[in-house]
Amino acid sequence: MPIEIGTPIPQGKDKSMSYLDWANGLTAREVQYRKDEERKSILRSEWCRAERLLAILRPIDASPPQSDTLFAKWCESPKTRPCVISDDQWPSDETESTYGPLILPGKVANLETVAASLNREFRLIHHGIDNTWYVHDYAVDAFRPTTVGKLEFFTKALLTRKANSLSRPGCDHILAMRPFASKIVDLACELLAADTTFFSGDFGAKRYIDGKIVEPFATLSHKLFAEQAIQPKPGAILAAPDAYQGYWGFCQTNNMPALRRRVFKEKFTNETMSRWGIGMRNDLLVPSDQGEKSRACQGWRGLSLRPEVGLN
Repeated sequence: MPIEIGTPIPQGKDKSMSYLDWANGLTAREVQYRKDEERKSILRSEWCRAERLLAILRPIDASPPQSDTLFAKWCESPKTRPCVISDDQWPSDETESTYGPLILPGKVANLETVAASLNREFRLIHHGIDNTWYVHDYAVDAFRPTTVGKLEFFTKALLTRKANSLSRPGCDHILAMRPFASKIVDLACELLAADTTFFSGDFGAKRYIDGKIVEPFATLSHKLFAEQAIQPKPGAILAAPDAYQGYWGFCQTNNMPALRRRVFKEKFTNETMSRWGIGMRNDLLVPSDQGEKSRACQGWRGLSLRPEVGLN
């Protein structure tokens, strides 16, 4: 399209249209359409990359088939979707300023920085109550449990991607960290630990377990157990092992993460004191399994499991 000298360039509201676009006869709508398609292509590429990484953390049969619907869901959920980071931006400057660079002086591997960066692209947390790793899966909009083994493979994948973005000798130093994936995951248990109330309360997160969404429970598990499964009973003895066994079954039935035995004993004792004024005793005697002499144990006198709860 020939341009005459002195022809004014259109000054519309859309200032994203360049002189070259106008000279080629494109309308503002056509320019915007091209930009939208280019952006969509970039987003789809980022989505595919995120899916490949997330597939490592999901169960083998849990990755949904790629579809326009799933892609649209990922695009429409910027607050919950994985944060796509280029390999040269991992770890973040903020993480390195806190824990130091990936490679310390003397060519020493900085495993703490790697551990702190495992949740750079995904919302990844370690829940100490049930000693389980969870990753947020945008496809179900909830936290899905994953395993330590999968997390180690995920760590190795991140290190390999980082190494591929570097030249020698940097890439060799990064690849040398791969055998330490187990140690890195151990460190991450502390650095990425979530609060004990992460899945409870009004602002608790949802979980996705056994194909079902588990809403955040309103009451902490040991409190709910005391409320629904324990009853005062004069003369009764609730042995500590029986209490924990009943509590474990109660949590399994209600899809709640169970406290570890030591933590449960402490919290449950505080609950029985505040609720009934009954503390744990160390001088209780209960019949032995062989029906002979009684055996000493820790427990609570005056409490028992409700009949409908029993021991699982």
